[in-house]
Amino acid sequence: MRAGWTNHMRLVRRSLERGFYQGWDLHPAQLPTRYAATFEFFRSGLESAVERLRAYALKSRVPADDPEGVLRTPTRVQDEPATARAMAAFLLRGLDCGALTDAEVATASGLNLNKLTELAGRPVEKRKAG
Repeated sequence: MRAGWTNHMRLVRRSLERGFYQGWDLHPAQLPTRYAATFEFFRSGLESAVERLRAYALKSRVPADDPEGVLRTPTRVQDEPATARAMAAFLLRGLDCGALTDAEVATASGLNLNKLTELAGRPVEKRKAG
């Protein structure tokens, strides 16, 4: 049974990494491993997603005392709007499944939930904090 659960978690994780968020579990015994793999996937991606999204948000703002952008945080990756949208959607999916909390995402990213929802391209009025 342990080998089966390990294999199922590996397959779920692989699907999530490839962008397939919908699951097709056929047996109730697969639900704990799907939950564990999904939870772990979003928890492990939190730091990278908020780092890139925060850098994107800072890049789009030019402080009055730093017109040349010297004070902004340098990043290894130059992201574009589509990537910011995907990172915001990733964080919202993590919130929706319960792997992440509203407070930790807002604190880590520096963005309120309405701005995060806007960046993800979702209607703002449909996202509720909680």
